[in-house]
Amino acid sequence: MTAPKTKQTQALILILLAAFMVGTAVMSLEMLASRYLNPYFGGTIFTWAALISVVLLAMMAGYFIGGFSADKYSNGWVLEGMIAFAALYFIALPYFIDPMLEVIVSSVEDVKYGALLGSLFVTGLPVACLSTFSPMAIRRSLHDLDHTGRISGTIFAISTAGNIFGTLVTSFYLIPNFGTRSLTQSLSVLLAFALVILLLARHSQKGSQKGSKKAAPLLLALLITPAFFTTSLLHQSEAVAAEKKTSAIIIERNAGYPEGPVYINGLLYYTEMTRNRVMKVETAGANKKPRLFFYQRGCGPTALAEYGHDKIVILCHLSDELVILNKQGKPLKSLKYSKQGTAIFHPNDCIRDEQGGVYISAPGHFHPDYQPMGRLFYLDSKGGVKKLKDRLTYPNGIAIYKGELYVSEHLANRVIKFKLNKNGTLGKQVTFTKLPEVKAAGKSSHNQKTSLLPEQIGPDGIEISKDGTIMIAHYGAGQILVYNTKGKLKKTIKTKMPYITNLALSPNNHLTLTGANTLETVLQEGMIYTSVSVME
Repeated sequence: MTAPKTKQTQALILILLAAFMVGTAVMSLEMLASRYLNPYFGGTIFTWAALISVVLLAMMAGYFIGGFSADKYSNGWVLEGMIAFAALYFIALPYFIDPMLEVIVSSVEDVKYGALLGSLFVTGLPVACLSTFSPMAIRRSLHDLDHTGRISGTIFAISTAGNIFGTLVTSFYLIPNFGTRSLTQSLSVLLAFALVILLLARHSQKGSQKGSKKAAPLLLALLITPAFFTTSLLHQSEAVAAEKKTSAIIIERNAGYPEGPVYINGLLYYTEMTRNRVMKVETAGANKKPRLFFYQRGCGPTALAEYGHDKIVILCHLSDELVILNKQGKPLKSLKYSKQGTAIFHPNDCIRDEQGGVYISAPGHFHPDYQPMGRLFYLDSKGGVKKLKDRLTYPNGIAIYKGELYVSEHLANRVIKFKLNKNGTLGKQVTFTKLPEVKAAGKSSHNQKTSLLPEQIGPDGIEISKDGTIMIAHYGAGQILVYNTKGKLKKTIKTKMPYITNLALSPNNHLTLTGANTLETVLQEGMIYTSVSVME
């Protein structure tokens, strides 16, 4: 074999290796894209159809652009530039995609077209750029027209092998063990190595380092920048491993001020107030994806409950209304006033009784300067709303146990209870417990003390087990307080979130928690996770 042919063979092998890496990146992104889209548009056939269609459209555009560029700029740096752009897009994507999808959800009513537009922003540009690889790589590898079919077929075959590898590894291993955002950014590392390999192939073909030196600064930046995200990925892997050791299952890591967890017919539902939506997940498991159940612009939902025998009521905290839906998520009617004409102002939490009615807390403004303006309402099974109590100091969490209604008076830092009368009205109010005074657990993004006032640290959601164990979410303190029915504190459990909002027991007696990690951002991001050790 002559020296030129040896160099051409070496270059072809390097190009095939780069083809495998690029193919892996394309399908890894498609699998990760579903994780970005599902919380907004659900995991239905419409979302997958939209995602697959956009990826195919982007590949078509990439093939066309790549073929045109291969003829016009055969010795240029277009291919390297396309891969570099895709790598930078992967780094930036996690930072802008959630706000972008928020705008799409609130602007496009039809979920099918919303999923199409969302898929375009997630995958369109990077997939189009990466799809220019095959036609341009074929052009670079061709030195003898007699081998055109063999070379082009081999490049497409190796690229497709990368597609298969990216699909299976990302879906079966990477997503269950690493965070979606860190994985997305870490794909830029893979592309940086593909760029290095392409430069080596170019050098092998030309036998000179002249061209390689021109791209050295770009490659150095692309290698150093993704290294930061690789470190982040490793840290996230360690966090996941730690969660497994402590028997914690993360359901959602980046929810918008999550609240109101409740299990209905084996499904877990929870609200995201700052994203105006209600999500549901089939099982509280690490590999299950939350799906969109309800969205209403401006609603700001904070709780929901099964209502009657075949309906669900959602509390829209920000729009001051109760929205009644069927169990498929279709709104049936909205209620804003009680029978007495009292406004249902900022409804916050709810609990279903044995008759199919729902008790509701409506606290008003969350600030100690306001006079007590909180109310309790009852939504009966016929659709009527009755005011039961007023002038409470921010009634928040609510629960029923053995004929008694427990209510957390958040701004009074106590939990009260009422005897439930047969007609649904309330008996005498008594204090169940006064919570201990504690310092705030949360800090702002500037590493200063939290903006939460000391008076705003108090009891939030309440959950009561069948044996009478009463668990209270201690908002601002980052802990759960566990009491017996006599009001005696049995233990304190620290949580992963300073602003824990609510909690719910699963059918297998595991505790699901919701809460925010910060109050400093617009979305006030938080988590939903299940701990299997709390009740042991």
